[in-house]
Amino acid sequence: MDKEAIKKYYSETQFEYGLIWNWLLKSAPALHFGYYDETATKHEQAIQRANEALAEFADIKRGARIIDAGCGLGQSSEWLAQHMNAKVTGITIVPKQVETINKRLLKNPVENVDFLVGDYLRMPFEDNSVDVVWAIESVCHAPEKLLFYKEAFRV
Repeated sequence: MDKEAIKKYYSETQFEYGLIWNWLLKSAPALHFGYYDETATKHEQAIQRANEALAEFADIKRGARIIDAGCGLGQSSEWLAQHMNAKVTGITIVPKQVETINKRLLKNPVENVDFLVGDYLRMPFEDNSVDVVWAIESVCHAPEKLLFYKEAFRV
């Protein structure tokens, strides 16, 4: 999938995603699929549990420096900042997503999180500058997955 098609798709469907997800999930900490287990039987709980399970799997330490590659509307970034006391930068190639995030953050600020328009195949970060590259349901859009993994390893 090419970048312009991705930008167009997420810009044009943002309202529908927001309408459906906000209607279904009043306070979901992300828009990704959930992880159901004995503690998470409803979708909103499963989304929370997915964040927890993935943070555990990635061995994210409190205060970690994280890039949320393909951050979408930023809820996972905000969750990581709030629950892991992490410093998170979310990047997306979709300008409308960053605009929406920034409007939301004006109403409900979250410390230690920022967002920028950028390409996770060419991240604007120094080598070895972060602890974790977090990519939830976004790498599927990379035209060559190996390029993403090389860039994630670099930073």
